[in-house]
Amino acid sequence: MLTNEKERAAAADTLRKSLVDPDARVRAAAADTLAKLAPERATAWALEVKPFDAVAFGPMGARTSRELLATSEGRRLSVPTLLGAHALEPLKSLATDAKPETRQDAWAALGRLGGDDAAKLLHEAAFDKSQTVELRKAAWRAHKRARRAAERARNRKEGNPS
Repeated sequence: MLTNEKERAAAADTLRKSLVDPDARVRAAAADTLAKLAPERATAWALEVKPFDAVAFGPMGARTSRELLATSEGRRLSVPTLLGAHALEPLKSLATDAKPETRQDAWAALGRLGGDDAAKLLHEAAFDKSQTVELRKAAWRAHKRARRAAERARNRKEGNPS
């Protein structure tokens, strides 16, 4: 057990070096440990690593912020955590971002999240004439995915197979 701040800092520095290890299991173990050891800095450390490994760094994405979600790597790091927590609100605010690629990523995540609220928001985006045709199509595909997920959830709740 690391008892003082100096030991924790030394351990964190050693683990940071392991984030670029060729073995994915080592990267994943280092990311998991860093997320527990220094959660306030883990996300920034994960985003510094090139090439970025969203799968191994998954535990480091637990602390999400609007600034983090504004970048592609940040979304790749944080969205799995948001989906696991069924967090609709951060994705809803991201779905209205000014950048089309950010909106499209948010819509895809909302489609994977599923549920009636997500499907409603995606339906509105799909029929928003201010969006490009490509974006409206992406919103429609995500809408259909969200509806299917909501239907499967209702079937499971009622005891019917999907």
